[in-house]
This record gives sequence, C-alpha cells and structure tokens, in this order.
Amino acid sequence: MPMEIDKDILNNTDGCESDFGCLTDDNHRCLTYPIDPAGGGEILFINCTDTSCEYHIAFGDATVCNCPTRSEIYRKYKK
Repeated sequence: MPMEIDKDILNNTDGCESDFGCLTDDNHRCLTYPIDPAGGGEILFINCTDTSCEYHIAFGDATVCNCPTRSEIYRKYKK
C-alpha cells in the first residue's frame, strides 16, 4: 500500500536529496534505521550514522531526524 503524505508536508521537505525514495521503496535507507521517539513522538531519534542528510542533526551521541516527511511517515504508519 503506498504511503500518502499531505502535499504541504512534502513541500516543506524541500531539502530531500533522495527524491522522496522513502515513499516509493519500503527498503529505502531512511526506513531501515530504528526510530526512538521522544516528547510524545515530536522528536525522532534515529539510529543512523549517515550525516549527509540535511535533516539529520547530531545531538550528543545521538542523531535527531528533523525531516517533515519522515516524521509524518512515523506518525501515520509507525515505520
């Protein structure tokens, strides 16, 4: 089943360098890293060492995923 993400959220993800591969490929790297939600799911810690993504922010020893589309995927589909 294809994931449906609101167009406003997609428009706010203007720095996506993978051309929204997470929406078309269930094995996309962004979906394979475990998510550890915090703050009621408002903050997504991601177990990922890929620092090339514009939306990954180092936070101590952890990485925060600040991607609007990835956040919506987690919120709607728990992926």
